[in-house]
Amino acid sequence: VSANSQTVAAGALSAAPSAGFSAQNVIAGNSGVTLGRFVLDATASGEDIRVTSIQIRGLTGTNADLDDLNSLQLFDGATSLNTGTNVVNPSGNALAADANLTFTLDASALTLSRGTSKVLDLKGNIISTTTPTSNTTYVFDFSAGSPDWGVTGVSTGQSISESLATGSANAVTVVTSGTLTASLDSSSPSEKWYAAGSSGITVGIFKFNGTN
Repeated sequence: VSANSQTVAAGALSAAPSAGFSAQNVIAGNSGVTLGRFVLDATASGEDIRVTSIQIRGLTGTNADLDDLNSLQLFDGATSLNTGTNVVNPSGNALAADANLTFTLDASALTLSRGTSKVLDLKGNIISTTTPTSNTTYVFDFSAGSPDWGVTGVSTGQSISESLATGSANAVTVVTSGTLTASLDSSSPSEKWYAAGSSGITVGIFKFNGTN
């Protein structure tokens, strides 16, 4: 009689910027802006994973300063993983200086079941005194700097070395303001005749487009 085999696997966690996060423009003074999105993958793990801290590299353009961002939090859906004193407020960084940002997660905030993955959003505020110029850009990924995460196996308590993708994520560009354009839509009706007393008539269709 031949039984099914059981494969022994160590705990494992990989992380990469999400391909679903597109480059975008945001307005200075905005709050709760999504600055990055990351996929944490435990599909190859032999046990459930507990994450206590996450390190993300903040890359700045030539006219960007990490100190112009505050209240940085990681979200699992609508749930913030670092609240209170664990909220990250960058300080002491020079203009165009890149830095590693360490997020200490709230107690028992993030557990991944083996064979599953999660998507986390990085959100924060852009201070209103920011003066956007060319290359006021931010990129958050794992492309540089030494990884320094707190990852352990739930069952064994053993430390797990995370595997971080080194590809660059898409940039967030800070701009001064948005723009609104209005135009007559191509589906707007041409000249027509209607009987007096008619109701519910479409007399025009307009297109409004908000940028940034």
